[in-house]
Amino acid sequence: TEEPTRPTDLNVKCLSTAEEKDPQREDKCGDGERLLADTVQEAEPRAEFAERSVAKLEKTTNDLQDQLRGTKGEHVCIKRSARLCLT
Repeated sequence: TEEPTRPTDLNVKCLSTAEEKDPQREDKCGDGERLLADTVQEAEPRAEFAERSVAKLEKTTNDLQDQLRGTKGEHVCIKRSARLCLT
């Protein structure tokens, strides 16, 4: 008569063990969640600073490209004027 109840006893024992470990798992998950929240909180200001830096660099790049176009245009005009003077 012990044979049929043995699997049931094993199931009860497994469930009991799992129930004991469940709060530990919840604690670990809670700790991990807090750690992730802290990491995100620390990363957000750095990300915002990086975004502002990228925007400034893009503006600087655009300004320099505009200056280069202007300088190239001046160079073309000077070359044309020099040719006209030489002829």
